[in-house]
Amino acid sequence: MNKFSDQSSSELRSALLGLGEKSIRKTHYGQLQRRLDELERFRAIVDQAQDMVFMVRPDGVILDANATASHLLKVKTGELIDSSFELYLDTAWARLLQELAEHETGGRPLVQERTAFTALQEPVIVEMRLTKAPFADTDYYLVILRDMTEKKLAEEKIRTLAYYDRLTGLPNRMLLKEQLAQGLAAAKQTGELTGVFFLDIDRFKVLNDSLGFEQGDALLKQVAERLRAFGGRLMPARLGGDEFAAFMTAGRDLSEFALCAQRLLEQLARPFSVGGRELFLTVSLGVAVAPEDGQGEDELLCKAENAMYRAKEQGCGQCRFYTSALDLVWSERAQLEVALRRAIADQAFTLVYQPQFAASGALCGFEALVRWPRGTEKPVYPDCFIPLAEECGLILPLGRQILEMALAQLRQWLDDGRAVGKMAVNLSAKQLCDPLLEQHLVALLKEYRLPPALLELEITESAAIGREKDVADFLAGFRRRGITLALDDFGTGYSSLHCLRMLPIQVVKIDRSFIFDMTTNKTNAAIVAAAVAMAKSLGLEVVAEGVETRQQVAALQAFGVDRLQGYLFSRPQSSAELDRWVWEKAWAMA
Repeated sequence: MNKFSDQSSSELRSALLGLGEKSIRKTHYGQLQRRLDELERFRAIVDQAQDMVFMVRPDGVILDANATASHLLKVKTGELIDSSFELYLDTAWARLLQELAEHETGGRPLVQERTAFTALQEPVIVEMRLTKAPFADTDYYLVILRDMTEKKLAEEKIRTLAYYDRLTGLPNRMLLKEQLAQGLAAAKQTGELTGVFFLDIDRFKVLNDSLGFEQGDALLKQVAERLRAFGGRLMPARLGGDEFAAFMTAGRDLSEFALCAQRLLEQLARPFSVGGRELFLTVSLGVAVAPEDGQGEDELLCKAENAMYRAKEQGCGQCRFYTSALDLVWSERAQLEVALRRAIADQAFTLVYQPQFAASGALCGFEALVRWPRGTEKPVYPDCFIPLAEECGLILPLGRQILEMALAQLRQWLDDGRAVGKMAVNLSAKQLCDPLLEQHLVALLKEYRLPPALLELEITESAAIGREKDVADFLAGFRRRGITLALDDFGTGYSSLHCLRMLPIQVVKIDRSFIFDMTTNKTNAAIVAAAVAMAKSLGLEVVAEGVETRQQVAALQAFGVDRLQGYLFSRPQSSAELDRWVWEKAWAMA
């Protein structure tokens, strides 16, 4: 590099050669020519470099610069020369020299990330390398600036992928935990409280299935926008699926978090517009507050999630604050989940069977009911472990075990010469989404050499609500194969008539809550009579469950019920416990 950058190489060579002919000795002339050749080669290399290269005097004036510097800073090379280097960097030259002196060891350069400025004052992020370049008894300085724009964009893209949710643009779980950790540390210094909110959209799967994934994603984006626009000190994030979280730091008054929670519920209860349709949704919300409920980000998120699940148990659109009592509940739940997984792996479940009788008194079938024997441990009833299995994704393997045990027992009874009629087995809501269930059942029927007509599958109204069309399509395949379909707990839901119209069922089971006091409660008696009449008019068979008195039997016979089931005849029993009369005698009608 040289101070004659504004002259072309040919002009410089001509000047030196002319000077050499007149006044330079031959020995010095040859050396000068060789040095000039070296200088031209070095100059060509430096001008091809992608980095900006400067030679700077001790006073900060630019002695020379390469073509890249001229191009990136949008300044002509001639204008760069003799200008102050401070014009193009975000710090004073004297400060740089001071930092170099403090840093310099063994000739190593000072390396920093800084901001350079073009002639138009456009910022450019650069990596600066500054080192001494002594020449002719003077300490000149070599400065190399590397444009880091593309690298920074790539780093920002990687950071976005690592720390932000791709669908909504909200921070993801990783970034939320980092921000929450910082917020907790700051709040600890000031003595303020930090509230962590855990939100889950109620019945989102039903909405997503009915809307389609594209519009479901659009709905999630709108939820994210409302959380982002909530304002105040709330820091929202998306954890995945339909789960969101947020946190905020407040003073020392818990009521601030209660008010924020109420506002969140109200904001998200306002209608959404998706695909030209107006939609309403609710969220379940759990809140944990530091330092009372915990001091770590993982602990607080876990406790807020536990509170959210408790809120969901109370119904849609509810909020619950964490309490220490939830620790015991969720500790027991976690232990129960572990035991449940082990029991499924060990096939530790058993079945009991409750007989069904025709109105004439003849045995016509059994309902298989699952039990979880746990030895000396506290018993766990189906209304507890079945929902847990659904939540944990264990209901499909458990359901398949139940079906196989029921069909195996039916085969055994038939081999023993028992005329048992149909075997009824309950299906959970999650099983109605299992695309492999039909194939599995066909394989089991073939394995145990059973005609499909001996199997009856029971579903509840609640399992079909909101997705009747999908459930109807799912069940149609079973009916085509000759398997009987029954609607259980009829009358307890708010869409019983809709289910009768939509689903391909053949049997209606009137819920025990209507049977219980029908002989003393005229309203219930009228409901049962009407339900039976309606089912009969639709060509459906009617089963009454929960029968406990002979007066109920007489009334149900008069209404035209086809099958009876209840403790009057037999409690649910294991195959070994079933009384001999169940097989050999019809129940004597009084």
